[in-house]
Amino acid sequence: PLLRHKTLTMRQVFDDPKHALVVAEGETRALALNYHGIPTVAIGGIDMWGKNGELCSDFHRIAMQGRQVTYIFDADVAQRRDKQQSVLRFASL
Repeated sequence: PLLRHKTLTMRQVFDDPKHALVVAEGETRALALNYHGIPTVAIGGIDMWGKNGELCSDFHRIAMQGRQVTYIFDADVAQRRDKQQSVLRFASL
């Protein structure tokens, strides 16, 4: 989603890991955070970050080394062991 920020564009955020980034489960969350100037990318669901254990190509275009990343997932993750495992797999990539 488009970033509403006074000085940053999403391209600048993607290229420079000094900028923190949020990865949100759900497009609505990402839209809301970007509207408020918080750089956020959306994934459709915790298991939708890639295929066959590989990140989707969109994530390869984001410089991640040394970046502070915050993950925001659906509330049911805290109660679902299977979803917690998905979070750990995603975070380890």
